[in-house]
Amino acid sequence: MAKNVDTAALAEDIRKSVFELSIPHFHGAEPVVTMSVGFVTMTPDANTTAREFIEKADSALYRAKDQGKNCCIEFTLEVA
Repeated sequence: MAKNVDTAALAEDIRKSVFELSIPHFHGAEPVVTMSVGFVTMTPDANTTAREFIEKADSALYRAKDQGKNCCIEFTLEVA
């Protein structure tokens, strides 16, 4: 049985860890490398496809980038 994971907290921990590495970003808007994360949590049914899952996460990723980057956004109907 899988453990319950707080996906939002995990995504934020990863984003924060990348930022804290302070990797120089010489040609970017930020002085260090940052990352935007788009994610979706859902319980798939028999009709759920991998493509649908990826498209939802991608939608959330672009929302994160539109909000100024260096953040985590979960897919919701508002993101779509």
